[in-house]
Amino acid sequence: MKKNIFLFLVLFLFVLNLEKLSAVVKATNEITETDDKDENKKINKPEQNYLDMALNYINERNFIQAKRYLQMAEASGDEQIFQDSQVWKMYLEALEGSKNPENALNTLSGEMYAKGLYYVSDGWQNYYEKNPSAKDIYALSLEFKEKLIVQYPDSDWAMLVSMQLVNVYINQKDYDKALYYLLKYMDNKKSRGDLNNASDDKAWFYLGQILENSHEYRDLQKSVQAYNKVVENPDSIFYSQAKSRILSLEKFYRVIP
Repeated sequence: MKKNIFLFLVLFLFVLNLEKLSAVVKATNEITETDDKDENKKINKPEQNYLDMALNYINERNFIQAKRYLQMAEASGDEQIFQDSQVWKMYLEALEGSKNPENALNTLSGEMYAKGLYYVSDGWQNYYEKNPSAKDIYALSLEFKEKLIVQYPDSDWAMLVSMQLVNVYINQKDYDKALYYLLKYMDNKKSRGDLNNASDDKAWFYLGQILENSHEYRDLQKSVQAYNKVVENPDSIFYSQAKSRILSLEKFYRVIP
């Protein structure tokens, strides 16, 4: 009797351990399968990882490593990744003051070409800010910004560039060009139904400046009206400047908005 009980206990413990072992094996297999899937994702889409790494190195200004990863992404065979690689490759060249992005630009089309124009002009702008004697690079930057607006006037990239050019030409007191690009921006925003006083305080402030200072387009009353659009948003970074200009115009020129 005791012997039978002993054998029963041994058998029971054996079965119990076997079930635990089976559960462990099953869990291990599930973890392995998950790891394999994750690893396959990395193996199947390494080009995106290369591009992400390149962008990280660009932000860190480690251009040698950035170029290395861009070359790997470029060779991936994925068309979208290839075009993105070309854009960032041109951007790097522009940041270093290279004047020859045309070959790479010609490999792009549509929205990617617009993106390429934007980043090349931005790279040249950055280079000029660090090398103020490079007037030719600065001229190229402006040329590409204007080319972007002409060729892709409705793109988001053109919207960004428009405001940059308005600021440039206001500082140069070229109010004709400043107003031209400002109206381009505002017309684009209107066509999208997106001309909002709060978010477009910069545009209204620039319009106020142009109407206040331009000889040809001077209209102090409309200038005050534009500044008033800015002060409708107390959080605007232009609020204090706009408020100051309103008070000055009302006091010294007796302007009634």
